[in-house]
Amino acid sequence: MEVSTRRDGGQTHVTVTGRLDAHGADRLAVKLEAAVTHGARHLLLDLSELEFISSAGLRILLRFYKQLKGLHGSFVVADCSAPVKMVIALAGFEQLLGLESVSSDAGAPATRASLSTPGGGTVELGAAVYEKFELDLGATLACQLVGENSLAHQAPLSEADCRTMQLYCPT
Repeated sequence: MEVSTRRDGGQTHVTVTGRLDAHGADRLAVKLEAAVTHGARHLLLDLSELEFISSAGLRILLRFYKQLKGLHGSFVVADCSAPVKMVIALAGFEQLLGLESVSSDAGAPATRASLSTPGGGTVELGAAVYEKFELDLGATLACQLVGENSLAHQAPLSEADCRTMQLYCPT
């Protein structure tokens, strides 16, 4: 198994090739831990050349997903080979890991619906400001509550209680 990393702005791209078995999982964990220790908070894993992933490999993916979520970061698995994508889906990790296809030349997910501004704009409700965008025809959106719901009923909220999120819609 080979692992390579590169920084691209605020995101760290990690490419894993070969077979991710128990021995490789330990090596991958060391590389990911080093990236997180050196400040990486947004990891994108390219598994397009990964031939095999074992339960030990899945455990490492889940471990770093949880670790980065705890640091308010992101851990996305992208461009999986067919066998690896099947194992991730069978394990029930597909949505959890944000599985998506990334175009190699643009660096942006090829399956993401593009956002357009017509019909978009800004909506202000009290102190909250919402930006709205129209999605491409046929795009779908799934949302998940992040954080503690009880905070919504406690006023006033501070800027520390809020964060900006970008939502992408795979087609």
